[in-house]
Amino acid sequence: MRAALSRRGSAAGGATLAVIVGAGLSVATSSGRAAVARASAHPMAASQSLSTTVQPTADCTIYSGSPTSSADCGGGSDDEVGDDGNGSLYRTMISFAGGLGIPAGSHILSSTLTIDVAGAFGSTPSWVFQMTRAFSPGAATWDAYDGVNAWSTAGGDYNDSLQASSTVTGPGAVSFTITPMTQAWLDGTAPTPELMILPYAGAGNAFSFANQASGNGPYLTVAYQPPSTSARRRRPHPSSRRRSARRCRRPPRDGRSRSSSCSAGHGTGRRSGCTG
Repeated sequence: MRAALSRRGSAAGGATLAVIVGAGLSVATSSGRAAVARASAHPMAASQSLSTTVQPTADCTIYSGSPTSSADCGGGSDDEVGDDGNGSLYRTMISFAGGLGIPAGSHILSSTLTIDVAGAFGSTPSWVFQMTRAFSPGAATWDAYDGVNAWSTAGGDYNDSLQASSTVTGPGAVSFTITPMTQAWLDGTAPTPELMILPYAGAGNAFSFANQASGNGPYLTVAYQPPSTSARRRRPHPSSRRRSARRCRRPPRDGRSRSSSCSAGHGTGRRSGCTG
């Protein structure tokens, strides 16, 4: 317990004694009147910033040079992005449909997609887009999202609003910042939690990077703030229930039974806090 005595310029010139006990503040004045300000028993904790690494559910390269083949869709091959030198394109799709492992309602502070480039030919500007249709792991092709049913547009369905970009010039880690897109995945406002990496480069410019099957595939690094504990619904204080029950126990003035007075205008006795 901590006590503080202070004299303030009141009309009566009296002293004010403030006694702080635990989370409550009790103020007593020399006039004999008292006021109590009660702090929350569960004060809002400072916002935490947490970080997590998220592995994709699947990745898949599709190739316009073999539009009906799913040979590069996962499995033992590397992912590829670029031009094969003859005008045919490689595009890679990455899915996080298995979830992010982040609490719903969290605020995404930053989200970075990292790939491990194994080799590169020339300089390949690469862009990241939000997919609008999910692909079937191991089955998708340039022509069909599940190996059977066609994309709306050959080469994959995606929103053409640019999410991130990076130019790949050689081996090593390459990162794309995709914070808003990750927030949309968490909030459930995106069509699907999947992205596509497309090349915007001249003939022969391309690169390959380790896929998920290699054990060194793409991953997300996400920093976020979980939902505030103050947003959780709080239960009524037990004393409020007791007060409600006492009010219900008062005998009715018009001679009706106690049960009828409790239920009138309040629904059932259980709802209004009546106890019989």
